[in-house]
Amino acid sequence: MSGLWVTSKLWNDRHHTDRVERALKESLANLQLDYLDLDLVHWPVAPQFGIPRPASGDYLVSLDQIPLNHTWTCMLECADQRLCRNVGVSNFSTQKIQSLLESTGR
Repeated sequence: MSGLWVTSKLWNDRHHTDRVERALKESLANLQLDYLDLDLVHWPVAPQFGIPRPASGDYLVSLDQIPLNHTWTCMLECADQRLCRNVGVSNFSTQKIQSLLESTGR
């Protein structure tokens, strides 16, 4: 008998390092689960906190302020804590993926 595979995504306005784990724990609470099979960084952009769907680029935070490798490191830490079994990305270019791999080693 096969099981159910559960995937969720880190929403864009939760990229800051102090929000990544909280967002995952919130998803787990909402889903009434102990862990996710896969948690993804939804997009390689981060709007200001509280603006999950920005109307324009004016609401985006610079990747210098919230580097993707910092977000990715927090995602990896969540996996290390067994809050999720796997982490990944969606909507990332090959260059952005390569940069994450080079900066974190995984």
